[in-house]
Amino acid sequence: MTNRREFLKISATAPLMCVPPQIVSNKAGTTAVPPEKDAVRRLRELCITGLKERYQKNTIRFSCGELSRDVIERLDEELAVIQSVDATQDFLRLYEIVQFVRNRHGYLRARGTAVGSLVNYALGVSPVCPVEHGLIWEPFLSPANASPRSMLAYVSSGPDEPNTMAADIVVHLSEQLGYRRDGPAHVLPGPNSDARHDSATHLTFVTLWELAILARTVDLVRRTHGVRLDLDSVPLTDESTFELLANGDTDHIFGLNDEWSKDLLRQIRPTCFRHVLDSVALSRPALDYADHRRAEAYVEQRPRWQTALHPLYTPILKRSRGVLLYQEQVMKILHRIAGIPPAVSFELVKAICRRDAVAIARIGEAFLSGARIHGIATMDAGILFEKLISEAGSSRCESHVAAEAFLICQMAFLKAHYRREFLVAAEHEQKKVRTI
Repeated sequence: MTNRREFLKISATAPLMCVPPQIVSNKAGTTAVPPEKDAVRRLRELCITGLKERYQKNTIRFSCGELSRDVIERLDEELAVIQSVDATQDFLRLYEIVQFVRNRHGYLRARGTAVGSLVNYALGVSPVCPVEHGLIWEPFLSPANASPRSMLAYVSSGPDEPNTMAADIVVHLSEQLGYRRDGPAHVLPGPNSDARHDSATHLTFVTLWELAILARTVDLVRRTHGVRLDLDSVPLTDESTFELLANGDTDHIFGLNDEWSKDLLRQIRPTCFRHVLDSVALSRPALDYADHRRAEAYVEQRPRWQTALHPLYTPILKRSRGVLLYQEQVMKILHRIAGIPPAVSFELVKAICRRDAVAIARIGEAFLSGARIHGIATMDAGILFEKLISEAGSSRCESHVAAEAFLICQMAFLKAHYRREFLVAAEHEQKKVRTI
């Protein structure tokens, strides 16, 4: 097997490369991918073991040696979707990649809708518990149209390796490890790939400057204090972390270097992970007046929705202070007000992003019809739908935001408790970026 130094040295200079084939190919490697039936059983066993480790100190999710019913039900639902699209073996290969990275003191993070998956949490791909934070995994919304989606993760090497700010690392998950590249920013499947599974044939790893800072800070803390930190176990209730964020002391912290974000944090003064989550949702993009109005409404705890039009709005928007921030809230409103199924409401969110007027109008008719059944007048329902469309354009996927918020909390925790080591690591990585 390619050793760690060779592997990372190559990845730092090559525009594209594969993780060692032994990790992803069932032809040559230390762990052969088992037949489908055995693979299903093996994946479930890995998930159960991983969740028990994750929930060791969570008596609500894990008690008397048993996982809670809601966790088991969610896990089995996800595994069923994964099996239905023949992605079980892909997840087993993903697990091998996770082990490869972590055994070599690297850092790996999922992003996007992958963060909403309990399987990814169990396998160590994502550090965010989707059950705890109410996140939705996208394939749940429309299992019939699901495909084994690619997973984009951030990977950082250990602090002693050169050029941790590496280029894209692409892992081909099919038996053929070949791939072709079309332009500097596009990775396409090989000629024998199934078009239906194009999104699953590549697993993309992108190294991130912030993860390199984490890796180096952890190493400095170990050397200077003799403390071995487990960043996935960073407490999301740490007062020093929230105080640092509330003071806008966020230089070198992911996505919070600009004055707009710092000022927003000073106004919100986060005291819990939910506040950090909402801060991230509000702080980007902040491109126009409407974004600033949303932020002001959140800070002032002034609901922008006239919830008196229907009481079902209140519980959906309550946790975000009456301000619509997330696409998941849009889907819940459509479902609760008009009985529109999650799969259809998810299509509306995508239609808004695409500015698909035809699809929006079609779902609008279903909304008015469903709202009448729930006792809402057509005129009021029309006002609600127009308002929903106008606000939904700025909403973000909560799973995306959760991944960013967790990374922010990790970096803020290190800066709050090991400031000198953190700043040394950040300066070191900045120098490396300037030389690339």
